[in-house]
This record gives sequence, C-alpha cells and structure tokens, in this order.
Amino acid sequence: YTGEDTLSLHDALPIYPEARIWFYDTELTASRARLNHVASQMGFINPGEDLADLGKLLYSDRQVLSGTSWFDQFRGYCQERAGSADKEYLETPFVDKQGRPVKILPPILCGVDSFSTLSTDSVLKVQEKATAGSSDRNMEAMRDASAKTQMLVEMPELCAKGGMYLFLTAHIGDQHSLDPYSPPAKQLAFLKQNSKFKNVPEKFRFMPSNV
Repeated sequence: YTGEDTLSLHDALPIYPEARIWFYDTELTASRARLNHVASQMGFINPGEDLADLGKLLYSDRQVLSGTSWFDQFRGYCQERAGSADKEYLETPFVDKQGRPVKILPPILCGVDSFSTLSTDSVLKVQEKATAGSSDRNMEAMRDASAKTQMLVEMPELCAKGGMYLFLTAHIGDQHSLDPYSPPAKQLAFLKQNSKFKNVPEKFRFMPSNV
C-alpha cells in the first residue's frame, strides 16, 4: 500500500465505531498530534480530543520498539484475540449462505509507515557492531529482505484470526536497466514501468489484497 496512510486509517473508523488504530512509525515522522488532527478534520473526534485518551489509538515508533519487537507484539495480540473465549462480535451488513449477518471481531487497523524503513533485530545488531562500509555489512540487505519476507508470509493468517487490517506503506524509486534495449519489467498495472518498491521483498507485491 502506498499513499496517505493516515487518511486511509481514519476513513475506516466511522464505519465501525468500535474499531481502533495501532500505528507503528518507523520513519519518526508521524505523531499523535498529526493523527488527532486528521481525525478531527474528518469529524471522527472533536477538536482537542485525543484518540489515545479515548482508547482508540495505540501509537509506537522505532525509538520504543524495533521491527522485531513490534511484530512479536503484533503476532501475540492476534493469537490472543483468536484464542479468547469471550469474543465480542459485530454484525456486518453482509449475509452468509443461510441469510444470517456475517459477524466479525471489532476491527483493529494497524498502520506501519513505512515497511521500507522497518529494521529487525538481526539487522540492527550488524549495524551496531560494524561501521558503514565494513565487509561485515555486505549481507545487511539480504538479512533485511529475509526477515521481512518471513513477516509477510505470516501476516495474512494472523490478520484473519485476529481481526486485524494492515496498512503497509513503501517507498517508490527508479529502477534502471543496463541494457537500453531491455527496459525494466512493469511490476504493477498502475505503477510506472521504471518504478519499483524500495527496501521491501517480492512478497510485498504478491501478498497484499489491495495495493
């Protein structure tokens, strides 16, 4: 997912008032004030109110949680919700084959801005021990891609069990071809031919239901 993540998160809240936001800021560019401003502009809260104080927002960033710690909490919370005996379901406007309303867990909208700059413990340990340009950091990108791939493979099942809806942003950059007669392949229908997602593995394009 690319785009204005804060608007997308807030846009879903009025549909299900019981929904909550879990926002993980890896770029250290967002803030609770920004999220509250957008929410008040959209009429979801009154000016001066705080989503966190209302129990609608859990905000964390990479200063507090590494990417690994965030994912461990995400996985644990999804499993906890799935195994809870006293689930409180909401009725949706949709019906099943028997004509009964489809029920869901109160949605939790989880935004990660951005997946490109999410750093796992395995990568952070290498960065702490080796200086920039050191040969010890040659495998840094491969470690990063491997860890993110593992996360992406687990996410769909975790989200389905835990009533989670993930909004992952990624950076877009130019991709270049050394052969002028062989232009780079187009990655997505609505992505420019010479553009690519940066610092995310191939599964980022393969796994999401909406991009």
